[in-house]
Amino acid sequence: MPKLPSPIQALFDASIAVDMDAFLAPWHEDCLMSDSHRKYWGKDAVRRWSSCEWIGDRTKFIEIREVIEHHGCILLFAVLGGEYDAEGLPEDYLITFNFKIVDGKIARALILNSKGRRLGKMTQTRMASTTFSAPMPGVVQSSR
Repeated sequence: MPKLPSPIQALFDASIAVDMDAFLAPWHEDCLMSDSHRKYWGKDAVRRWSSCEWIGDRTKFIEIREVIEHHGCILLFAVLGGEYDAEGLPEDYLITFNFKIVDGKIARALILNSKGRRLGKMTQTRMASTTFSAPMPGVVQSSR
């Protein structure tokens, strides 16, 4: 496995251990996490997302294929596995993670599809967790 920056290694270890506190430890309090075009702003929102879609689904990094530093970001290409509904998903479920590490903590994590395919189907769990997606602070929402 390629060498991971310590905050990302902590996520990897926490997912294997299915440990929510360890999963949250490497995140900044005001972090931004985006998954399937949904935004989770702050550590509490990441906890709610993870309780449904990461720790809750026992999602794990099965294989880390590559780690690239790019303009101050860490790109991680990984195959995922877990106890989520994988019907219709490819066996080789390769996902790209774009991490921004600031002061040794994860300030931003974007979960992206690697080959132009959907990240997953809209399951009941995904629909339920969408309610935790929230606008970023300071962004004026249109009244239309």
